Amino acid sequence: MVLLLVAIVLLIIRQNNVSSQCTIENFHPKETSTNPTSPGPPSETSGLTTSRPGSFELVSRQEWSAETPKAPPAHLQTPVPYVLILHTGTENCYTPKQCVQRVRLIQTFHMENQNWEDIGYNFLSGGDGRAYEGRGWKNRGPETYGYPDESVRIAFTGIFNTTIPSDRQLTACKNLIKKGVEKGYINKDYKLIAAAHLQKIHAEESQTKTLYDELKSWEHWTNPEELYMFKNVESSN
Repeated sequence: MVLLLVAIVLLIIRQNNVSSQCTIENFHPKETSTNPTSPGPPSETSGLTTSRPGSFELVSRQEWSAETPKAPPAHLQTPVPYVLILHTGTENCYTPKQCVQRVRLIQTFHMENQNWEDIGYNFLSGGDGRAYEGRGWKNRGPETYGYPDESVRIAFTGIFNTTIPSDRQLTACKNLIKKGVEKGYINKDYKLIAAAHLQKIHAEESQTKTLYDELKSWEHWTNPEELYMFKNVESSN
């Protein structure tokens, strides 16, 4: 009788071990849907990899998990006559994950500290070689003294007092402007202007010297003196 009980116990233990092994070996975690149209904010790296040289990639608000604006921004009349270049005054970013985090922080600062309804830029040119959608093509930026209202505002992430933006960061901005012209959001004869030159802020100029020295070689670059003369002519008509 005792031997029979021992045999039954050993058989039960053996069956349990086999069952456990089968369960572990056949277990596969449930895959998360990567459908870009699925509801809910995607992860920081959803579809985000380092930009390929020569390619143009625009990261949408949904992709960087933008907050909903506190109020609808004013409508921007397009095509705009000006492209306004700024810088964020923050550390630069060099990977998609870093740039997504940087853009989120900038939006939070603008909405909470500046009390703007949304991030202040229409777009950002990231150090990862991607363009990031801010207010987009159809929404006007916040009213800022010295800045033309009818402009697309593009901010370079970073500070450029001694170093110039990388080729891929410069290319992202150029391709973004080109896309705006092709889609009819920017005038074909637009004027490229720099924020620091408009406001003549010396501290700002020191943070962007190398960037704006580079911009002077771009097509459509407009010196401040020429811009002021142009605006005076416009206002007198």
